[in-house]
Amino acid sequence: DGQTAEETALAELSEETGYTPEKIVRITPERLWAEPASFTPSFHVFIATGCKKTSDLHLDDTEDVEVLCLPFKQWMEKIFSGEITDPKTIAATMFALPCLGVTLSLP
Repeated sequence: DGQTAEETALAELSEETGYTPEKIVRITPERLWAEPASFTPSFHVFIATGCKKTSDLHLDDTEDVEVLCLPFKQWMEKIFSGEITDPKTIAATMFALPCLGVTLSLP
């Protein structure tokens, strides 16, 4: 539809959460592929900061979205406990860590 990846991310954030960010930044240099061997579409990863609730959700008929605002520590606990299992979500979280000032130490 002629939108940039950033424009699409802003529109989807607003439609699916009702939030508008002060700032949105692409945090992956290229698109990511959920399953490169399949025909699964690729995706871009952005981080949105300074988000404020500005509207109601505007979901498509096939979308079922629940918006939760969690502290970062609780979000990470959900990943490490296995409660969050979606690989796209986990990959996006890992890319976001440096933007959030989190440094991982490798053994």
